[in-house]
Amino acid sequence: DANLLNRKGVILTDLKNQYALGVEYFDQALKIEPRNAEYLYNKGVALLKSGEYSRSLKCNLESLEIKPDDPSTLMNAAICYSQIGRNRKALQFLSKSLRIEKVDPKTLLHFAFNQTLKGDQEFKRLVSQQTAKK
Repeated sequence: DANLLNRKGVILTDLKNQYALGVEYFDQALKIEPRNAEYLYNKGVALLKSGEYSRSLKCNLESLEIKPDDPSTLMNAAICYSQIGRNRKALQFLSKSLRIEKVDPKTLLHFAFNQTLKGDQEFKRLVSQQTAKK
């Protein structure tokens, strides 16, 4: 069943750091339920953790077609965009995620120390606004 395949993928990804094998399980689950936002999100996480940012971004964008206001998926898409050098898009997705849900300061620090966003005045303004709200 698709749910069991998804859970196996999560275990492999989160507990065993076996991202490629986890992706295989997510792919099997998605063959059964191709429009499942959770399975797409989980596959995107595994790909993100393995450094496959473009593939992860594709999964996150597909998941957002189904569940457009999911803050975690928006944040992961922002991370992917930043990693592939699309800073404006990263900021758009980060801003939308932050409008929906407060984000752990550690997540903002991830962006703050990301070389591709260093020196970006718009990003600094966004971080300042978020830290002022805390």
